[in-house]
Amino acid sequence: MVLGMVPAVSFGQVQMPSYLGGRYVTITGQSTAFGEVYGIRGAPRRRPPSTARIAVTPTMQIGRLMTLSADMILSTEGSEMRQNMNILGLHPVWAWGRAHLGDYADQFALLTLNGVNVKGAEVDLYPANLRFTLGGGRTRRAVEGYALEQSYAQYLLAGRIGYGNMKKNYLDVHFVKVKDDIESLPEAPQGWDYPVVNPDTLQAEEDTLWIDRTFTQVRTAPQENLVLGCVLAVSLPSRMRLSVEASASAYTKDLYAEAVPLDSVDMPGLVRDMMDLAFTPRRSSFGDYALNSNLEMDFFGAKTQLGYRYIGPGYISLGTPSTLNDRRELTFGTSFTSGPHRIQVRVTRFSDNLLGQRETTNMRHQIRTGINSMVGRWRSVIQVNGLFLGNRTSSDSLAYDFKTWIITTQQGLVFASGSWIRQAGLQYTFQQSKKEKWLQDTDAIYHTVTITGQFREIWNIDANVSVGLSFRKPETGASFTSQVYSLRLTRRAMDNRLMTSLFSTSSLIRDTQMIQTGLTAGYRLTDKMQISVNVASNVFRGPRNFEELRSSLRLSHQF
Repeated sequence: MVLGMVPAVSFGQVQMPSYLGGRYVTITGQSTAFGEVYGIRGAPRRRPPSTARIAVTPTMQIGRLMTLSADMILSTEGSEMRQNMNILGLHPVWAWGRAHLGDYADQFALLTLNGVNVKGAEVDLYPANLRFTLGGGRTRRAVEGYALEQSYAQYLLAGRIGYGNMKKNYLDVHFVKVKDDIESLPEAPQGWDYPVVNPDTLQAEEDTLWIDRTFTQVRTAPQENLVLGCVLAVSLPSRMRLSVEASASAYTKDLYAEAVPLDSVDMPGLVRDMMDLAFTPRRSSFGDYALNSNLEMDFFGAKTQLGYRYIGPGYISLGTPSTLNDRRELTFGTSFTSGPHRIQVRVTRFSDNLLGQRETTNMRHQIRTGINSMVGRWRSVIQVNGLFLGNRTSSDSLAYDFKTWIITTQQGLVFASGSWIRQAGLQYTFQQSKKEKWLQDTDAIYHTVTITGQFREIWNIDANVSVGLSFRKPETGASFTSQVYSLRLTRRAMDNRLMTSLFSTSSLIRDTQMIQTGLTAGYRLTDKMQISVNVASNVFRGPRNFEELRSSLRLSHQF
C-alpha cells in the first residue's frame, strides 16, 4: 500500500514513495484497556470505587528519516480537586533532533528540570556536537477550593545550550522559569470571612477558641521561580570521569508581596540586568544555590564512586517534583568481582542546618556492604547495613542518638532438573536498634527467619511456599513473635495459553491478623493479544476490623 493513497492506514509495513528512498513505514506499539472495581467495609475508602484507564503507545518508523512515537493515557482518576492524570503526547525523533507536542517530561539536570510533566511543546536540536533546547507549557491547572486544596495555573519555560559529546566531554547551560498565573484564580476577599470571630481579638464568642491567622488564609499564595544552572562532564585520564552540576535559584513565595527596587539590592550589574528581564524580587523572595558532583573511577576491575551534594536552605526549583533542601551529603561507593563473588560497599554522610539557622543540626551516617556469590548450584547473599542518627544541640531535651545494625543472609540451592523440589532458600535477619534520648533509652533486638521453596510441576501446577517468623525482644516490656505465611499455586493449560495463579498470604502480629487471598488469570487470545483478570480480598482483624475487595480486568494488544 502506497503512503497517501488510502485514507485508512493498516498496521504493519507501508511502502514509501521513491523520493523518500523506497523504504518502509513500520508501525508498532501497544494498547491497554484497564478497569477496576473496589469496595471496603468497616473503614474509610482508600481507592476510588471504580477506575477505568486506556493507554496507547504507538511508534511509527518512517524509513531512516524519522521515528514518531505517541503516548496517550485516559483515566477516570482525575477529579476537580486534583491535577488531571490524562496524557496525550507526540514525540518525533530524527537524526539531529527531536520534538515534543502535548504531554512530555524532560530532564536537564537532577536539581533544575527533572521529571515534571508539561502540557505544551519542546524542540531539542543536536546537530554535530551542538545542542539547543527550548520548550514549555502548563505544569499545573487552576483548581478552586479551600486554601489547602486550591492551586493556581502554573506555566514553565525552559531552555538549554550545550556543546560536546554526551558520552565523553560536554558543557550545558540551562534556565528554567516557572510562574503561577495570578488571574487563574479569583482574588482573595479582603478582611475576615468568619462571622463568629471578633477580628480585633481573634476570639470566637461561641466557644472562646483562638484562631491563628496562619491557618485561616482563604487563598494560597502564587509563586514564581527562576533557576540558572550548568552541567559539566569531563573524561579524565586513567579511566576516570567527573560530572558537576551547579545551579542558582531565585524564588518568590507570594507574588502579591511588594516588589523590591533592583537599585536597592547589592548585586553585580550583569546579574541585575538579567533579573530585570526575567525575575522581579519581592518582599517574599529569596535565593540560594545547589551543587551536585560525582567522580567515577575504574581501577583494576573495581568501580568506585565519590559524590558530593550541597543544596542550600533557600534553593527551590519548581522544575522538579520535589527537592529536599538544606542538606549536605558525601557518598563513597565501590564494587568489584573476585572469582564467583561480587562485593559492594557504600558509605553516606548527611547533615543539615547549613547556615546555623536552627538550634539543632541533624547528622546521619549510613554504611551498606554486601557479598553476592554463585558457586555451582549455590546462591548466597550477605548484607550488613548500619545506620547512625544523631544531632548537635545545646539543649539536652532535644538531643538524641540512634544506632541500628541489620545483618541479613540469604542462602539458596537450585536442585537438579529431575528433583521434585526446584529451589529451596533460607533467609535470616538480625537487627539491633538502640535509641538514647533525654531521660529515656530504648533498646530492641529482632530475629527474622524466612524459609522458601519452589516445587516441581505436578499436573502442570507450580507451587511456591514461604514461612516467616520474627522475634522481637525489647529491653523492657514483653517480647512478641510475628508470623507470615505465603502460598502461590500456578497452573498452565491450553498449551500454555492460559495461566492461572491462586495465592494467599496471612500475617499474625501481636493482636493483629491480616489474610489476603486472590486469583489471577491470564489468557493469550492471539499471539499479540492477552486478557487478564485479578481478584483480591483483604481481611484485617485487630484494633480496626475491615474487609476490602478489588477486582480488575486488563486487555492488552501489541501491534
